[in-house]
Amino acid sequence: MKSIAWLSLCMIVLAPVAAIAADEGVIEVREFGIFRDGREIGTHTVTISSESDRTTVNVKTDIKVKIAFITVFRFEHERTETWIDGRLMSVKSETYDDGRTYSITAEATDSGYSRTVNGRTDVFDGNMGLVSFWDRDAILAGNTFISPVVDETYDLSFSSPTFGKLQIRDRSYDAELYLMSGDLNYELWYSPKGRPLKIVFDKYGSRIEWVLK
Repeated sequence: MKSIAWLSLCMIVLAPVAAIAADEGVIEVREFGIFRDGREIGTHTVTISSESDRTTVNVKTDIKVKIAFITVFRFEHERTETWIDGRLMSVKSETYDDGRTYSITAEATDSGYSRTVNGRTDVFDGNMGLVSFWDRDAILAGNTFISPVVDETYDLSFSSPTFGKLQIRDRSYDAELYLMSGDLNYELWYSPKGRPLKIVFDKYGSRIEWVLK
């Protein structure tokens, strides 16, 4: 089932952050600006910490669209992902989607995942991944995904990368471009080491961009 609000789709794509260092206790913070047709409408912050074999990813997003100084759309989202040895173990999130609210938890099971959305629980097999782009290799390895933001699942596929330069403000990055298609269609730009740099898609005639600050 697809979300009605186009900014909800924008949120689903993303927890884009750099790959964290192997040292225990490392904390890395990545900040992104969110743009609609070139105008900044929000921020997206991801904090990653590691301890032994455990990685914790905290995500916070705030989006506000105004017309003539009047707020016409509001989106707020916070979540925590816990990974152990590269496997997603749990997700807990709260979302305010312009009047709709979603409380989501997901837990790893012996055979896959159990996800509860606003009190309703569904069970998924081990082939189901999470739409969270901080780990490039994990997202590219999957085809079916659950959303940590809204009550949706997705069938997705990814192209082979094309290589080139990506200009962000006054800095040029070596970049890999992957095209994601299926239930969602996005451009995913990563650094050679797997750092998300930029995500782009079109929705309802607007160009939406998430850009590394």
